[in-house]
Amino acid sequence: MILACPSCGARFLVDEGEVGPEGRGVRCGRCGRSWRARPGGAKKPRRRRWAPWTVAALAAAVGAGAALDRDRAAAAWRGAAALYAGLAAELAARVDPPGAGLELRIASSERSTGGGREVLRVAGRIRNPGQYPRPVPGLRVVLRDAGGRALQARTFPAPAARLGPHDSADFALELDDPAPAAASISVSFHETTDEAR
Repeated sequence: MILACPSCGARFLVDEGEVGPEGRGVRCGRCGRSWRARPGGAKKPRRRRWAPWTVAALAAAVGAGAALDRDRAAAAWRGAAALYAGLAAELAARVDPPGAGLELRIASSERSTGGGREVLRVAGRIRNPGQYPRPVPGLRVVLRDAGGRALQARTFPAPAARLGPHDSADFALELDDPAPAAASISVSFHETTDEAR
């Protein structure tokens, strides 16, 4: 009979009687690999084991397919829509900049004086136009002079922790003693809510 090394492929002519009916351990004369030779070249059936990397690659492929075609996955499995919503919000918080996927609009801004102090009031709305819930970060108000130089900035807490799909939240901010030379105002999303004047 001819035995072939499973490692290097070297072939050896061996008397079948030397292998015996139950098989026997042999070693390759070329590469030194040992294996169990069976009569007639028959291999003992063995249980297939999945390598950990194979399982990981399969899971990644299924996950990538589901991520790329989430509408079909959500239609096939009812729980997928909720899973996608949770994953989208979690990933958005980790990957996207603050406020990604949200719209921020200033509705009004006005200066007023009362009680011996001047106040700048800014009102607006934050809207989630998407189909997944989104976290709402804090807001940052910056007053700039005519040349665009920042004169004063302050951060405020978010008006809501999260916005569901197509939800909105109104905000009303008050900035005490606004810089007299301020010519423009901007409101943007900001991670922190620490007061900075």
